[in-house]
Amino acid sequence: MDIEKQKAALTSVKVDVTSNILSLKSGLESYSNTDDSGSESDVPTDNADVASALFERERNESMLLEFEGRLEEVERALEKISEGTYGICDRDGKKITPERLIAIPEATLCIDCQALEEGL
Repeated sequence: MDIEKQKAALTSVKVDVTSNILSLKSGLESYSNTDDSGSESDVPTDNADVASALFERERNESMLLEFEGRLEEVERALEKISEGTYGICDRDGKKITPERLIAIPEATLCIDCQALEEGL
């Protein structure tokens, strides 16, 4: 396996995930109830609008948590490259298949340990 290719793939994923995190955080900040002047002009008053705004905010918060978790995984995989342990399962120390690493470059668990982790 070409570690430099994997590192480049991980770096690209890190840039994309970081961009998504920043975008979501910016969007969540725009959901505040008042602007700097204290005006409530952007606060929805219709029940359907309130429900829609609440749903959108909760969806964005959920997506933000997912992206933050993925960023941690990507950073851990980059650490493993630096340590020389990339491709070794964090749980059982066995090799992670090259096919898995190509499909999911941030994988730090072999397929069996990942299944255990997810309770499958």
